[in-house]
Amino acid sequence: MSPITARRHHGVCKGPLWKHFTAGVQPSSSPSASGQQEEGKSYDYCVLVGHTMTSYVDANSYQKGDHPVSQVRIVGASAWNRTGPMEKELMIETSFRMVTFQGTHVYCTAPSSIDRNTWLAALHAGLEASFSRPSQDQEKPLLTPPSPTKTMKVKRWGQAKEVYCQSCGRKDDAESSKPPVQQASAPLPQYGMETRCDLCPECLVTQGVLLHTQMLNNLYASESHERSALKEARDIALKTVQEAALDENSGVSGSTEEHTGSAGDQSSWTQVGSDASTTEGGTANTAGSWTSVEGNTKGSEPNQPWINIPPSAASTRALLDLVKTASFTSYRRSCPLLDIICIRLETGDMGFAGEFLEALDDESTHGMFQAVDDEAGALKKEALVVAGDMGNAMKLLQDHAVPPTTEIVGDNHTEMLAYLLEFFLDLVDEGELSSVAFFWPQLQCIHLRMLPPGNSHELARVELMEDFLMTVCCKHSVQLAIELIWGYVADLEESLTNATCGAACRKRRFAVMRFLCELESLLFDFEEGWGGGSVSLRGMLVP
Repeated sequence: MSPITARRHHGVCKGPLWKHFTAGVQPSSSPSASGQQEEGKSYDYCVLVGHTMTSYVDANSYQKGDHPVSQVRIVGASAWNRTGPMEKELMIETSFRMVTFQGTHVYCTAPSSIDRNTWLAALHAGLEASFSRPSQDQEKPLLTPPSPTKTMKVKRWGQAKEVYCQSCGRKDDAESSKPPVQQASAPLPQYGMETRCDLCPECLVTQGVLLHTQMLNNLYASESHERSALKEARDIALKTVQEAALDENSGVSGSTEEHTGSAGDQSSWTQVGSDASTTEGGTANTAGSWTSVEGNTKGSEPNQPWINIPPSAASTRALLDLVKTASFTSYRRSCPLLDIICIRLETGDMGFAGEFLEALDDESTHGMFQAVDDEAGALKKEALVVAGDMGNAMKLLQDHAVPPTTEIVGDNHTEMLAYLLEFFLDLVDEGELSSVAFFWPQLQCIHLRMLPPGNSHELARVELMEDFLMTVCCKHSVQLAIELIWGYVADLEESLTNATCGAACRKRRFAVMRFLCELESLLFDFEEGWGGGSVSLRGMLVP
């Protein structure tokens, strides 16, 4: 079996790492994790979203939805060249160092130098994203963990140890009817505890929901930063191609004047007027000129400027020089999709500048929150209405809601999913609620299969599906809302009480809780759509 390598995809970087924690500053109220924090050495499966790294025992533990062994917020990262006569060259090329918000130094070793470069690029992009939005990513002060109400000394390996919940301080004694505190169960980053701490079962579930919502926020921030880098790179590339075309056109015009003795009426694709789209002789030259291209790019989005770009060698050479500059390299580091497009240009997979700009524009204008094209959506919904086959529509919905995970570049599943959900919502608005209610269990199963979102594209599809479900429940049918809650509560009872439940069911338990809290908050009109869950969850979630 081939070893697992680091993979950066849609705002998330995953892979195994050898890690060594040193110089950790652990709060005094965390006795179970202090020793591990100071000199902890482990081989973990790590997931980096933004500048937050979450570590698991292995990849199987992550797939099953187990609690992480550590979670750290990164404030600095750099390559780390290990020195010493006994160190191997391979170890030197694959090591890097991270500094956490708590002052912990984490020395990491990746399986290969390529993996190390992938991790460093993801770390630097996450740090850049956190620095670019100071108002949204303020460093919140650490909370003070509550002192224990009562402790129970438990002997372990011949030594007495105080056991209590480090999140709520709940007493744990032999007379208590509640389940005992689970030792070394989950980290508490909000208290500054970066490794596993002792938690009661109620706080353990609540901590899982909190970590899940924090990951969603980091996914939003990562997607926004990547999209911004892609748009800025597109604008710079367009400007570079325009300047190269102007230089080439000026050279051609000078050569023509030298041979003919006059400027003449040379109409060219790369001709630009000084103030208006007219030639020196006064003849209008709006078609196929760079003046029209510049006019199209003055707005927020360019209107297909690559159409007027000739396949000249000068523009392609200018782009090849641009993608290797230090400033453009920072954009490539921030957006993996941009780096893939640039590699295609460097390897000759893209023939000329127009194709490169077209690819940049397509990806930058089809973000996870891009509005659906009304004209295209109307045509596709009309085709679904004419077909009149709800079974086929449900099959398409399933295929686009839970697509294969093999695509690297491009994602048209989100757009098609939006068309299909709008089609179902139009049926409900037109009084055909029974047609959607007949497939309500299938819609619920599809939504459960989508949870939890693992990257920004999956998050976009989950947001579309959940908006549809909550719109139908809150505006059209409370009965469907009750059926939805019953089905999700049954799924939670299976995942929380059955130790032998499936991995998919166990992994989505916190995402299901978060959705039920949102749905109940909207049904009962809670402020800002959050705060519910006490009725539907039946005490499963006790903040």
